[in-house]
Amino acid sequence: MPADSAAPEVYPKYKNLMKAIEGLGFHDHLCLIYETSEEQFAAIVPFVRVGLERGEKCVYVADDNTSAGVIAHLERGGVDVKGALTTGVLSVITKKDAYLKQGYFDPDWMIRFLKDSTDNAKAQGFKGLRVTGEMTWVLGAESGSERLIEYESKLNYFFPENDCLAICQYNVGRFKPEVIIDVIRTHPLVIYRGQVCRNLYYTSPDEMLLPNQGYLELSRLLYNILERERLEELNRRSEDGLGTLEVEVEEAQRIGRVGNLDLDIETGEVNWSGGLCRMFGLDPGMPLPDFKWHLRFYSAESAKKLEAAAEASKKTGQPFELDLDLAQSPSRWVIARGGVRKAPDGRVTGLRMTLIEMTGRARSGVESGSAAGHLLNLAEAMDSVVFWVLSASPPRFEYVNRAFEKIWGRKRDELLVDPGLWAASIHPDDRGAVNSCLEQLMSGVKDAYSADFRVVRPDGSVRWVRGQAVRLAPSGDGRLLVAGAVEDITERKASDASRSAGEELSHVPGSANRLTGLLPICAYCKKIRNDKGSWESLEKFIREHSEAEFTHCICPDCAERFAKKDIGMA
Repeated sequence: MPADSAAPEVYPKYKNLMKAIEGLGFHDHLCLIYETSEEQFAAIVPFVRVGLERGEKCVYVADDNTSAGVIAHLERGGVDVKGALTTGVLSVITKKDAYLKQGYFDPDWMIRFLKDSTDNAKAQGFKGLRVTGEMTWVLGAESGSERLIEYESKLNYFFPENDCLAICQYNVGRFKPEVIIDVIRTHPLVIYRGQVCRNLYYTSPDEMLLPNQGYLELSRLLYNILERERLEELNRRSEDGLGTLEVEVEEAQRIGRVGNLDLDIETGEVNWSGGLCRMFGLDPGMPLPDFKWHLRFYSAESAKKLEAAAEASKKTGQPFELDLDLAQSPSRWVIARGGVRKAPDGRVTGLRMTLIEMTGRARSGVESGSAAGHLLNLAEAMDSVVFWVLSASPPRFEYVNRAFEKIWGRKRDELLVDPGLWAASIHPDDRGAVNSCLEQLMSGVKDAYSADFRVVRPDGSVRWVRGQAVRLAPSGDGRLLVAGAVEDITERKASDASRSAGEELSHVPGSANRLTGLLPICAYCKKIRNDKGSWESLEKFIREHSEAEFTHCICPDCAERFAKKDIGMA
């Protein structure tokens, strides 16, 4: 085989294209949209050359160019064509040897031809099959050429399951624009003007081969219009917010009493956030202490705990979480959470620590033998009920148990930092009523409340909960406290809804009453025997005995099982 430098010398403007071609592999399906012969063979020469170097069987289907012309281009690109043809590793054939071998074009026959060719290549000791074909044969008068797009789309079922890859070549000056548009839609990868591009407009065969393409294309067009507007709005917000982001982060840390420390293990350099400087009473404009010196801010016992945890984290890569006392009077305490930063090779290169000041809040260190300790342990053990304590002015959660994470789908530390997260997670239709109850409780209008409402989790799933809360007597420092419990009742709601639906169906007149008992349904065709003894479709029966209507579509499973069968790909 020739040196790798041969092709770049012939096509010096296309060095990046050659590197991209080298990154292709089995299962890739590309179209090459070209205008000149240079554009065409700048992609095809390295495509063939790389295949030969990798021990793959290579096939070129010529049409617009003669076989001799193709061979000349390959030789000019540094390919040992004579040796490759002699050993059978390369074949240069025509449309009559492939697409039109039967005298007409049949997409399914051609795909079987590719399947057999791939299997034969592997049986002969090749790693797989690499194919490229000039598609101008479609412009002829041969029968079946109108099925081109069907063929290109069905290939996307073939390639993922076979050790084969292909570039379909389209001279943009020879085809109508609407044909090229459909060609682009059927190729996951597109080569154009020296670039291999992931295709934004690729359409899966499950969708491409279904009827009513006009409606599907209209839906896609309208969706893209909306999506583009949404992205532009997000971009505008991002640009508007860049100037104030740093200020907002600083303000969030101030309100939440949170700070960060970032240690570069290799240099010893420490970066302090403004929130951490404020927590320890430091001037961020002055030189700040290193990690070792900063341990003086903690009590002696807490300093030892933190230093030991940090060293263990550096060695093992495991995170840590500690309750720490600060060496200040009056007594203050923080939660310290640490984790390591790693290089791509796995080396631990940094330690990042977040401190959350918890002074005045309920603490996990309550004596285990006390009544408060027993209650706290019970609350932490519950995973279906959220227990919480809220300080009214300013609004701040003093405590929330871990069940919050299971029901809300968020970390409870997020809530301790941002109390507004509670209300923001309530379903918009329920939020007003819940907030009103809480406001009445905090203002003294009510001493307690109970309400069912929905919580929307970050993944979009919805949980039904039953919340109860009471207004507590003012704390020793005069703060108004509210405590509550929230129980997950999602399954109970679903059961009630199912029972209610069954009761409603049982009151439908006529033969629909059988829905509460035995309903005679054919085990094969799923028709139902009505009260007159006749068999009718399930759809007709439900429509006549209820107010339900039907709209027809195709689910993904049926698209996989039946749509493929209908188009001959089962």
